[in-house]
Amino acid sequence: MNYLCCFILCFSVSAQRKDLKTKIGYRYWDNSKKTLKKEAFHYIRPRNKPIYHGAREFFYKNGKTQEKSVYHLGKRHGAFNSFYEDGFEKVKGNYIEGKKDGLWISWDKNGQKIKEYTLKKGSLEGSYKVWFENGKLSISRSYKNNKEDGKETTWYPSGKIKQILHHSAGILNGRSIKYFKNGNPMYERNVLYGKKDGVEKVWDTKGNGILLRETAHSGGFKHGIEKDYWATGKIHLERTWDKGKLKGLHTTYFETGKKQKQFIYAKGEKNGKASFWFKNGNIKVEATYRNGLQEGPVKEYHTNGKVNLSYNL
Repeated sequence: MNYLCCFILCFSVSAQRKDLKTKIGYRYWDNSKKTLKKEAFHYIRPRNKPIYHGAREFFYKNGKTQEKSVYHLGKRHGAFNSFYEDGFEKVKGNYIEGKKDGLWISWDKNGQKIKEYTLKKGSLEGSYKVWFENGKLSISRSYKNNKEDGKETTWYPSGKIKQILHHSAGILNGRSIKYFKNGNPMYERNVLYGKKDGVEKVWDTKGNGILLRETAHSGGFKHGIEKDYWATGKIHLERTWDKGKLKGLHTTYFETGKKQKQFIYAKGEKNGKASFWFKNGNIKVEATYRNGLQEGPVKEYHTNGKVNLSYNL
């Protein structure tokens, strides 16, 4: 272990604590074993289980304090401090009856604050912040009854925003948006008590700021119009959802804007006429689907629009 010793300075215990009977004393010396560092004692119960009561301190081998805390009848109660071996403060906080309570702060070895949060009887309550080594904020969120509540923001080390979320009693609730390092959006959506609700937008994965998809949601289901786009911004796909199942026209387009394919959906399955086109806009294939399976007459065409083949399935 990297510390030399510890001590407990005990206060008198009230007469009503009759189970605290034996008092044992201790002496702690420095690393040379020549200089007395502290004299202390603690009470023990009849079954020889120690009950710490008073101040307690741990030391590094160099004699500097590693940790200081206060106990009350076996539980931490009062100020808590820990330190790096060079003496810089590491953690500062407070306990009430064995539970963290109040403001807690942590620092790195260079004295830079890296974390700050508040607790109430061991539960997170209020502001919670984390910093990068460069001193810029990494995370900022808030808690209520130990659950995330309100706006949460995370950043890149550069200081640009990485993500924004909203919570209610620990559940995602509200607008969510995430960004690439260059500041362009990755996605944007709205969540209603943990379920997607409203239009979700998704941009290209390389961070170029190109919108690729817009999808409507309701109650966690895809519900409404969904559109995919080419990098040029022109429509690539358009279809409609009904509580998570495809319904109605499903159309894809060439980058020129002309139709490529078109199906009709009912209850999530292809039902009805299906059409395919050449890039020049002429019809390529006409077919029919029923309950997701192709059946009935099929016509295939040449690029000039004339019938090439006609048959039934």
